[in-house]
Amino acid sequence: MNKKIKILYLEYVSGDAALADNIINQAGIDCEVLTVSNGEAYLDGLKNFAPDIIISDDALRSLNSIEALTLLKQSGFNIPVVVVATPPLIDPIASIVNIMKYGASDYISKEQIDILPGAILGAIKKHKAKKIDGYDLSRNTDDEVYFSRDIAGSKMIQISTGCESIYGYSSAEFLSDPDLYAKVCRPEDSAMLADFVKRLRNGDHVTGKYRIIHKDKSIRWIESKISPIHNEEGILIRIDGVSRNITQDKIVEEALKASESRYRQIVETAQEGIWIIDENLLTVFVNKKMCDMLGYTAEEIVGKHNYDFKDEKEKLATLARFEKQQLGITETHESAFITKSGEQIFCLVVTNGLFDTDGKYLGKLGMLTA
Repeated sequence: MNKKIKILYLEYVSGDAALADNIINQAGIDCEVLTVSNGEAYLDGLKNFAPDIIISDDALRSLNSIEALTLLKQSGFNIPVVVVATPPLIDPIASIVNIMKYGASDYISKEQIDILPGAILGAIKKHKAKKIDGYDLSRNTDDEVYFSRDIAGSKMIQISTGCESIYGYSSAEFLSDPDLYAKVCRPEDSAMLADFVKRLRNGDHVTGKYRIIHKDKSIRWIESKISPIHNEEGILIRIDGVSRNITQDKIVEEALKASESRYRQIVETAQEGIWIIDENLLTVFVNKKMCDMLGYTAEEIVGKHNYDFKDEKEKLATLARFEKQQLGITETHESAFITKSGEQIFCLVVTNGLFDTDGKYLGKLGMLTA
């Protein structure tokens, strides 16, 4: 059975946590929420509540998200944090990047609070960094079901009791109805099961993801790993397999896609040019605005040094700045660039260092205004 998720919620506006709790419960996530509104209660919650995840309302005046992230790290706890906030009107990208730099797992706006369940599951999944490569068929859990099916007799030989949690049907129902395993498969995915059988007859071990219709009529995603058993004549006589419910994984997958798309949209529609370099000063990303400012395509800029688009004087000034830079400090300066047409443009540049969760320097993000 899935463990109840313990959520520590740093709340600013009364009722926000209750709204979030309602949205999370509607998504089918079993959770326990502790709401706090100051640093003392926050520390006590970390120690005594032992949360699986923290949701931080960035509007909390007594303890904003950066302070909460800093305090979390100083206290020696390693817990994922999802920040829920209304991005500021001025430099929203810089604000988001700064919060992520301090170790937030995800950032969502209050207008998109409905995607919070996926963000929570995604943050926990990334935090655990757990990849399941195989299953123990002797296990009898509510999250996995192992089975053996007689192909010649077209009937189930055995199926673990976990089937009732995943499919809604008992072992007895599966054993008494030889066609139930096929009946629960969503019609749109039935061709996939037919392909499984074809590949199993050829001796292949099969892994596949498909949808089933639970007894309560809800749709669930299942991943199955199946092995073939052949007789001496090479005829498929039995299959042994294990299936698990991956519905939450699918929610996470879709949430991560939506999150990436959301950030990409924010970056690509920003009114400032955005330029990211790695620790070797090579360009790894520029947004559309930056390309428009210089007249180059992203492909023409990525992989090159920032100073490749400057004259010799500006190049030397840029290298001097990098030698004197203070990692982790926001810096502002003016710099001149040469466009593709040969025109010189002057930009106000604001830079922030980029770091991984262990504090390793990854490069810099610059926001440029012409």
